[in-house]
Amino acid sequence: MTISTKLAVDFVKRNFNTFEFESAITEASEITSWNVYDAHVNVKGADIELFDLDSGSTSCVMVKLPECLCGKLGLEEALRRIDKENLDMDSYLHGKYGWVRVTTNRLLMLEKLMKKSGFINPVNHDLKDLIAAKIAQMQSEASSTYANTVNQLNELWELINK
Repeated sequence: MTISTKLAVDFVKRNFNTFEFESAITEASEITSWNVYDAHVNVKGADIELFDLDSGSTSCVMVKLPECLCGKLGLEEALRRIDKENLDMDSYLHGKYGWVRVTTNRLLMLEKLMKKSGFINPVNHDLKDLIAAKIAQMQSEASSTYANTVNQLNELWELINK
């Protein structure tokens, strides 16, 4: 198994619930290198296959990225470009794309595109607000408990010193 294959398999396993498969796969642990080529995401009704086998003789896994990310960009520059140009998974529907060999940095780019589109770790604002309210409540209770404890200790100290 090549490094690019291992990286792609790990990426698909880690984000298993994001992908759809032609074959019947029910758990991430079932994914093999061949299932990576079968993995696709559905963007506004269109199935987008993100991985393919290199058409050359290298047997490396290729990843589909928007064309502007396929050059020799550093990771930081590519992530800034995603934000600056407001790229997300819709870019596959409306723009040009290219196939490049899978690397850790390119998978991080793909992950950012998927996150911006809500495919990975979508933000649940209701849950976020609920957690923030619970934290505030716990902080208030802790402050109150601390104040009560200090008062009780002061009262005990006064009793001892009488």
